[in-house]
Amino acid sequence: MNVTVPVRVLIVLTVCLQGVAALATVGVWTNAADGVWSVGANWQEGEAVVSNGAAFFRAANGVIAVSNDLTTVSLTGLTFNDGTDNDASWTLNGSALALVAPAIVDVQANTSTLALAVNSATNVVKAGGGALRFSGGNKSSVGTTVNAGALLIGEASEPGSGVLRLTGSSIRFLADGTPGLLESCSPNNNITLSTMGTNIGVRLTTRMANTNSNLSTTYPGNTQYIYLGR
Repeated sequence: MNVTVPVRVLIVLTVCLQGVAALATVGVWTNAADGVWSVGANWQEGEAVVSNGAAFFRAANGVIAVSNDLTTVSLTGLTFNDGTDNDASWTLNGSALALVAPAIVDVQANTSTLALAVNSATNVVKAGGGALRFSGGNKSSVGTTVNAGALLIGEASEPGSGVLRLTGSSIRFLADGTPGLLESCSPNNNITLSTMGTNIGVRLTTRMANTNSNLSTTYPGNTQYIYLGR
């Protein structure tokens, strides 16, 4: 007698889901000459860093201009001349770029100039022993914190519309700027004035005492007003 035994076939389906992860990226500019942001050959990685990361600019010497020809650059920070052998002078120009938290601009040596607009919804932090200028304008409404080195100011509007905070650093007024008033929130301001041209910089003597609880939270130190004029 023939007996039919049912055979159960188990079919296993493996479903592979592919997704694109928004990984943080780092871009290192290694071209020791002027160049355009979008050109991959200017970057160590072979492609320009655009978002979700930080950009590093390294060169031993020279005066180097980087032109941002993109409108979508949004980074967590910019670092210039990290490493003991890098001492170039940098200028970023062209289209505006955005800085998102922690929004750190670290100038390790020499001078870097942001001749493009810097848009940010957070406090922009200056780090490193070098000098930085926002000649294109810091558009952050929150403010600027200078933790180290020097902030160069030609126009009173350059640091942005928010409060300027200095912690053991200095600001230097450049010649031929437009008169204006800076509000600085720190008892440790070291103001270095330029002797060029007809500019004057005056730290006003009026200070706000932190007797109000809201003020003491918003302004951890004395608030000083600095007049930049001609």
